Amino acid sequence: MKLFLGATTDSGKRPNNEDFHSASSGEDLGINVDAVLVVADGMGGRNFGEHASETAVYVVKATLKEQLASDELDHPKIKAAIELALQTANDNVYELSQRDSESEGMGTTCVIAVIAQGRLHLGHAGDSRAYVVHHGRIELLTDDHSFVAEQVRAGIITEENARKSKFRNVITRAVGIEPTIAPDVAEYPAEEIDAVLLCSDGLTNMVKDRDLQKILLTAPTPQIAADKLVRMAKVAGGSDNITAVVARFGDGPIMEPSTTEDDPPDDAVLETPDEVQGTVPQPSRAPITVMSLLLALVLCVTLYAGSQLKHEGYQFQPTPPFFVKPPTPKPPPPLDLATLNYGVATKVYPYPVRSEPLTLSPSTKSITVVSSPGDEIIRISTDGTALYKFPQQTSVTTTHVGTSTMTSVDIPHWPPAPRHYATDAQGDLYIADAPSHVIYKISPSGELLMTLTEAATKVTKPESIAVDDTGNIYVIDVSTLKVIPAVPAQ
Repeated sequence: MKLFLGATTDSGKRPNNEDFHSASSGEDLGINVDAVLVVADGMGGRNFGEHASETAVYVVKATLKEQLASDELDHPKIKAAIELALQTANDNVYELSQRDSESEGMGTTCVIAVIAQGRLHLGHAGDSRAYVVHHGRIELLTDDHSFVAEQVRAGIITEENARKSKFRNVITRAVGIEPTIAPDVAEYPAEEIDAVLLCSDGLTNMVKDRDLQKILLTAPTPQIAADKLVRMAKVAGGSDNITAVVARFGDGPIMEPSTTEDDPPDDAVLETPDEVQGTVPQPSRAPITVMSLLLALVLCVTLYAGSQLKHEGYQFQPTPPFFVKPPTPKPPPPLDLATLNYGVATKVYPYPVRSEPLTLSPSTKSITVVSSPGDEIIRISTDGTALYKFPQQTSVTTTHVGTSTMTSVDIPHWPPAPRHYATDAQGDLYIADAPSHVIYKISPSGELLMTLTEAATKVTKPESIAVDDTGNIYVIDVSTLKVIPAVPAQ
């Protein structure tokens, strides 16, 4: 039976999204499995939670892709690959957390699902969850690694009290918070599973299991199911980042939706208390009197007049006149840069840097400089905090699993000087390497996104470089200004 995938994430009420996810078929990854699903929920403040979750997902995918590349897979090998993926992700995130005092304590939850050969393999650390729909009912397959979850399992508090506890975000196990990790890894038969859901706690803290079950059963596609689940969590409050990754076996809804008094529409947020077992018929109302009608009419007119006056800018006050219109504030005069005065220069970064280049990314409020000596590319927030140092040497990790050895190259080797730099509106870094005839594009977290070669760009000696808001690259090539147009990905 064919497997269909869907995934959605949203920042909720948070200013930034520290969740990261991936939903890939085995065909997309080039390995002999049905699908690989990953959800990570970062923590650590500033941008470090984002770095932790993104790093974990990329490392997990890369490790699984390498470990499961063989055509001769068995279930013990898949289990070992998941354990290795989580340990390798832990090593990478922990290393990032040790770079300076600002990044100390960063980490991420992570839940992995590998569907292959009629089995569902799971691995996780933290409170991101894995559910399945089995015979029309939802089942939670993972145990939260959190303080309140341990209290619930010990019978100290109830599930409902755990939802309201001020300690519900205290994680007892996660990726990157310790030098080693002991993840939970398990497997289940997949033949009788209708759907799989991986999600962050931003979903499960807002939406009850019965509502998760209904959406997973009745949504026409996994993507619609993921979209509806995230939207339901936002309507219910959306106090945290929200991520849902859904896999379903077969096309179309598992169960046709129904709409009755006891079964609200899919878009409704169910908030009926669990204790309510039924409804008691209410006695019929007495006939509405003429006075009631008049009072209702007066109330409607008053409310309508008040809304119209409010729309016109009037404000209510308890004494006559009850509605007053405050004076319209004058807009501030336009900023005239020619008339600005300036104060004393303040040191932003205490360590020596090269005189060029200096790039500023307004969208990410970050500055990119190069250290001197050391030639390290450093991204700094505008308040002076070092956000990221791009490594300058290749990092090779060798891991032994049983009788096999895995060697992975995690970090690309950036070209030696001379180099030229620019950043785009999203904070991506571009490096023009004239001796190698190559332009590199790197994400804000240090991932190599793209390598533009001479064959692709017709640029033979890229030197000074700039990028506009639409992604077009302007480059000096053999003393000639050229533009490399940005083409949307297919």
